[in-house]
Amino acid sequence: MDVKMSLTHCNKFIRGFMMKIKLRNILMIALTMSSLILMGYGEEFTYVGAKKCKKCHISKKMGAQYKVWAKMAHAKAFDTLASDESKKIAAAKGISDPQKSESCLKCHITGHGLDKKIIDSKFDITLGVQCESCHGPGSKHIIVRGKSKDQKKATGKPLPITKDEFKFPPSKEVCIKCHNSDSPTFKGFDFVKKFKEVSHLKPSK
Repeated sequence: MDVKMSLTHCNKFIRGFMMKIKLRNILMIALTMSSLILMGYGEEFTYVGAKKCKKCHISKKMGAQYKVWAKMAHAKAFDTLASDESKKIAAAKGISDPQKSESCLKCHITGHGLDKKIIDSKFDITLGVQCESCHGPGSKHIIVRGKSKDQKKATGKPLPITKDEFKFPPSKEVCIKCHNSDSPTFKGFDFVKKFKEVSHLKPSK
């Protein structure tokens, strides 16, 4: 009887021990997957649109980047295609409606030609050339900055912004994909000069 009781206790101990190991392994896997997602693995990041960027990037403290962008020609790029001048240029190329033309839209809106799976359902193409044309898809930035707020509350220090969180500064190669001689209105492109004109850094930078 004592032997049976000992075996029973032993079995309970082993089962409990194995359960702890399983729970520990599950926790470790979950933490690893969270880290990988945060770093950009195992998830396809999406284009969220300037309206979501506006939520944080409109205050003076942040640098009011949204307001700066809203005054740029980039923000009016889609609307420009509806102008009489644009229609005249398009007609000369056999294009009836510039706002529906592939050759026009590829440089007058953000995300044109991309898989719809990586475009947020509320993304508004009529806002023209938006933040993510230059800085890449914004969903990762939103995720990481959310984690950063939590860490700052816990430790007093935010997560550092890494080079793979979003593209900054945008390279010349990004700009000349559209600012080139393929454009019927191209008049040359001085990257250094234009970059200064559209610069919208956070005040502390």
